[in-house]
Amino acid sequence: MKPTWLSPWLKRPMPLFVYSHFAHDLAPALLVPMLPFIRAYFGLSYFQSGMLISTYSITSGFSQLFMGWIADRVDRRYMVVIGVGGVGAFTFLVGLTQNLTELFIFFLGMGILAGIYHPTATSIFPRYFTPDRRGRAISFHLIGGSAGFMMAPLLGGLIAATAGWRSTYILLAIPAMLAIPFLVREARHPETSVNAAPVPVTTATPSVMRAMRPILFVFTLAVVIQLLVGSVVSFLPVYWVDKHGIAPAAAASLIGLERGGRVLGSLLGGAASDRWGQKQGILISVISAGPLILLIILLPFNGLLIAALALFGVVVAMRQPAIQSLIVDTIPEHRTSTLLGIYFFLALEGRSLLVPLLGYLMDIFTVSTVIWYLAVAASALSVLSFGLRKKA
Repeated sequence: MKPTWLSPWLKRPMPLFVYSHFAHDLAPALLVPMLPFIRAYFGLSYFQSGMLISTYSITSGFSQLFMGWIADRVDRRYMVVIGVGGVGAFTFLVGLTQNLTELFIFFLGMGILAGIYHPTATSIFPRYFTPDRRGRAISFHLIGGSAGFMMAPLLGGLIAATAGWRSTYILLAIPAMLAIPFLVREARHPETSVNAAPVPVTTATPSVMRAMRPILFVFTLAVVIQLLVGSVVSFLPVYWVDKHGIAPAAAASLIGLERGGRVLGSLLGGAASDRWGQKQGILISVISAGPLILLIILLPFNGLLIAALALFGVVVAMRQPAIQSLIVDTIPEHRTSTLLGIYFFLALEGRSLLVPLLGYLMDIFTVSTVIWYLAVAASALSVLSFGLRKKA
């Protein structure tokens, strides 16, 4: 068969990275779609349901700070094994839960171990991919996680409808467990697949904060735009139901369209960062995101809104491979996991803490008012980024 542009990425270790990311993110992504089943089984109140989500999300966010720091001091390849295997094990245990206390304990454990994978896996990439291929490598890796988040509601719903929510957790723990022997083999014999020699570890390098000064501006842009647009997306289905009067199921399916756009955006973002540079890739995403989210808010419910939503998913996702590859290329090798942990903590945990506050404000000022101000703030950040793009 004649080689194609995709052929090099089908060789070891890329498929293993993609599959591991898929298997890892598949399990935690089950909680929201399975919550109606769990709530009915245990008779949870809305407060208890929210606390269950927060138990996982807040724990996993803070865990990334600590786990990133640890990963810089041990063998990261075995940390990945622990992260994927631990999430799989706790997913299986959730399926065996007998009471509410066990349920909260198992989600707490899942959150702690889920904090290992993301800051650790990406920091391994310099061992395998040269800088001119790193953005695309990270973009393929991100596709695995996006696929996990997309497949979780579909697979989870089908299994839960036929065999119950417990079977969903038991069966969908299997993909993570299947990855373990291959990850262990890769950890034991990495030299058979290394394409880029690792950067020598030295204690003479600057601290994380000093090392990130050259990228502080775009790093801050990436985090702030994530907080703004992520908060808007969290409430878009409610906004559409209230403003346009569409059915809740239709509103939820539109978010699936936005997530689908992110798969393409990850590929484009990786290619753009390899071709034009990571900072340019981040700026393209930030400059475009604000106007697009404002357009989505202003448009009536029609084909243009749907097209803008899909394009928004593409644009938002372009930032991720660019910022991650920028961190890996800029920060000293033995500190990359720490800074990746800080990035994921700020971008993800910040949103987890911000969304309840926004919900409180929506109860006071209406959902339309709050989302409007968020969209205006994102647009203002886009304009600021465009004006300061030459200083990045």
